[in-house]
Amino acid sequence: MPLPDEASSSVPKTRKYKRRKVQKERACDYCRRKKIGDGPLRSDGRCSKCISRNVNCTYIEPFVRHDYSNSYVESLEHRVQKLEKLMQKHCPEIDLAIEEGGSDSEPSLHPVASQPSPADSNPSQIVSSASTPTLLTRTSLLSAMVPPSPARLDDYETSDEDDIAIQDDIVEDLRRLSLNPVARRYHGRSSGLMFMRTAMRLVDNPFPKPWPHSAGTASFGETAHGHSKRDEWVEPLPQAELPPFKDFPPEDLMKDLISIFFTRLNVYTPLLHRPTFTEGLEKKQHLQDGGFGATVLLVCAIGAGFSDDPRVLLDGTDSKSSAGWKWFLQVEAARKSLMAPTRLYDLQICALMAIFLHGTRFTQHIWTLSGLGVRKGLEMGAHRKQTNSSTHTADDELRRRAFWVLVNLDWGFSHAFGRPHIIGDEDMDVPLPIECDDEYWGNGFQQPQGKPSQISYFNCYIRLSRIIAFSTRTIYAIGRSRARFGNGDHLWRQRIVAELDSLLNQWADSVPEHLKWDPQREDELFFRQSACLHAFFYLVQICVHRPFILPDHESPLSFPSLIICTNSARSCIRLLEQTTRRLGTPIAYNMVRTSDLYEIIDI
Repeated sequence: MPLPDEASSSVPKTRKYKRRKVQKERACDYCRRKKIGDGPLRSDGRCSKCISRNVNCTYIEPFVRHDYSNSYVESLEHRVQKLEKLMQKHCPEIDLAIEEGGSDSEPSLHPVASQPSPADSNPSQIVSSASTPTLLTRTSLLSAMVPPSPARLDDYETSDEDDIAIQDDIVEDLRRLSLNPVARRYHGRSSGLMFMRTAMRLVDNPFPKPWPHSAGTASFGETAHGHSKRDEWVEPLPQAELPPFKDFPPEDLMKDLISIFFTRLNVYTPLLHRPTFTEGLEKKQHLQDGGFGATVLLVCAIGAGFSDDPRVLLDGTDSKSSAGWKWFLQVEAARKSLMAPTRLYDLQICALMAIFLHGTRFTQHIWTLSGLGVRKGLEMGAHRKQTNSSTHTADDELRRRAFWVLVNLDWGFSHAFGRPHIIGDEDMDVPLPIECDDEYWGNGFQQPQGKPSQISYFNCYIRLSRIIAFSTRTIYAIGRSRARFGNGDHLWRQRIVAELDSLLNQWADSVPEHLKWDPQREDELFFRQSACLHAFFYLVQICVHRPFILPDHESPLSFPSLIICTNSARSCIRLLEQTTRRLGTPIAYNMVRTSDLYEIIDI
């Protein structure tokens, strides 16, 4: 719109505004919601943006136009007028004129062509249009100088879904640049590849030619072997994959151990999908693929801990504690290059090795293994949610399960050893595992209506682990970490403990009906899961209040915390007694240290 003359003494009361041209085709709902512009329409009525991201292209949501007062518009015009004067004074070579009929909503990111001026040939000129691309237009300056109208906080944040979609684009770009397949590796917002992608878009050249020294190969990024093609002295990479294993248990024993694993452990820690696992065994995949073979050996090693078959023991000993070690040591001795790309099996192997070591005298290594597995998951982008839920596959769900198992182990044993965990809950947005039992995956991950899922237990367990992870980095943190929570207020501990207690109460209210504690529950599996879940709940409650009951710690929370810890300990022991009386054996993998509970009662 034409700007008023600076020499005019007053603004007329009645101002005629130029009517904005109405677009013939507005952006679809997804493009408007993500503010990414509207892609060109295809013959099927879908825009290119929605086609590339495989989402529904709809025009259902109503278009809401924001109306602004005349005074607000006039103030913006005066500010733009002053800004144009400053730009003409300091940067006369920049043409601020916008072509008639151009887009007012999406400024151009390319240099604006201008007529030659004497300043172009002046070597002392500070800004040169020939040497420094100018990315400023009147619309972009307006958005940078004028505060926006009130809106939601989400409108000012970068879309996480767009970030995840860019990951797919980066991988695809690297595939086009390389003759070898590129392993999928996650790159966050601060990575150089994200910056390079943005720079390529600014120059309208998203797929540049490879540099001369590596023509026809990957100019940046890595091949499936984890290194650049030009590094011929390290090709082929030694041990890019685990070698195939040969020493498996006998067929009958292996079948029994696998059955024990899925009935005694996988129902609590749903790491594997039994139909997929069984299909791989039937195809003898464990004899050719070292990754799957290692998974089978570790499953047998874990199942051996619950077996009475003497063949599970090490040769030459009858010690029950040696069960399964013959197969675990095979996987532990195998080596895979750390530069090799991460596979799903790598996550599962780290989780299975950590689970096997639980209960042995090598428990301290669980923290290292779980941390390594979390790092590998981060490299795969397992901590991010998918942009398109309609293409969720079995491998996607298995990766999600494996990552949550590793994070759960990392949080639990980081607290147990008093060490920081690898990742916080605020660093990931991957959803919890789908509450669908293994046999219903082929039905689009849909659990039958009215049938409780076995996976609900694991999701409830993860929500409890979030609370214990939060307590680890707050009330158990070292001095420097505590400083940001205290902020000069000596009551910060009381506030955090009150918040943690509130989270525990909310968790107790959110437990599904089939997992609430009932000593008379008929379903034995849900009875076991409920016992483990509530035992862990009492343990978390004790961990939250334990720091304030020590004799050398004077705090207003000391007496209330002592009462809470004592009641939680008694409730937990009563629960364990009822469970043992009914089942004949204590529940496995409940992570409750009964001796510690009795010590708390004796205080």
